[in-house]
Amino acid sequence: MAGYERVAVPPFENGVGAQLPASAAENVAGALIAKLQKSGRFREVSAQPTNAPGELIVRGKILKYDPGSKALRFLLIGLSPGDLQLELELRDAQGGITLEEFATSGEIIAGGVMGASMGIDDMIDSAVSKACERIDRYAR
Repeated sequence: MAGYERVAVPPFENGVGAQLPASAAENVAGALIAKLQKSGRFREVSAQPTNAPGELIVRGKILKYDPGSKALRFLLIGLSPGDLQLELELRDAQGGITLEEFATSGEIIAGGVMGASMGIDDMIDSAVSKACERIDRYAR
């Protein structure tokens, strides 16, 4: 596996439609950029691909979004969980070759006050954390 110094994460594609909050596609990409920057594994992390040598492009699509019911989660753990499913493609910017494709998800299964207070940002954080583990392996 080649090592990359830079990674670009443009906004994700909305494969869900109108039920997805308007800012979600950009929020997923932004959360992924923030986590990759925090990991420190890549020299540069941005939203805009430059197609320069040593750059990894992460493209994504939101496949499913189900907010679940906060009221039902408050009543009992596991009732009406929230779910966010993402599909990611890792591509070499220079050659345009797809290196890996994978799916990941973020869920809300907690109950009580905690489950009732969780929302899409928590699902994004969960899905992005899992994605970063895979993407970090491509760092130089």
